[in-house]
Amino acid sequence: MKQLHDHQPANTFFILLMAILLTACAPIATPTLHATEETVQLLTPTSPEGTVFLDQCMYMLSHPPELTTADGLLFQSLDDEPVFVLIDARRRTDTERDASLDALAAQLSAQWIEPSTLPAFKSVEVIDYMGNTLDGLQADFVSDGGQHVRLMIVVRPQTMLGDLLPDDVVYEIVAQAPEEMWSEWSPSFDIIFQTFHPKDCGGV
Repeated sequence: MKQLHDHQPANTFFILLMAILLTACAPIATPTLHATEETVQLLTPTSPEGTVFLDQCMYMLSHPPELTTADGLLFQSLDDEPVFVLIDARRRTDTERDASLDALAAQLSAQWIEPSTLPAFKSVEVIDYMGNTLDGLQADFVSDGGQHVRLMIVVRPQTMLGDLLPDDVVYEIVAQAPEEMWSEWSPSFDIIFQTFHPKDCGGV
């Protein structure tokens, strides 16, 4: 009996040592980290049949082949008729900093018509390249020079104009044709206005 008691501490020490070794060799569970990235679903525009798709720094649109582009801003008829579409993207000026969309539209139309006879603008919705809906204003009228003019104005906030300074960008689209030719050109203008999608130019 004494011999059994003499070996008991050694057995206990061996059991503890094996337990420590088994614990050290056991695999350690490492938490799996899942990166959370925000997915941006950009708009995929569709061009009407027979039109030309144009993807510029500040906007995307489709236009009929009978209109050609100059620097991506001026659309002019191929026959040198007094027909054109002008698209401008710019920052608000200091005096326009707090101006409403109505005030901006009135200021734009005053370039073609007397302020006392400003046209009635209607509300329109414009979809930007990220699928966001922007409020805009649009009007048709006959200018003091006898030209039929269509204006549309849209403001996109937090937009970069080829820089890294996000701020309000004012988009102005102007279509013009002699009043007697408007019905001929109106379908072409409709395509441009309906497929116009503002973009963020980024740090290009």
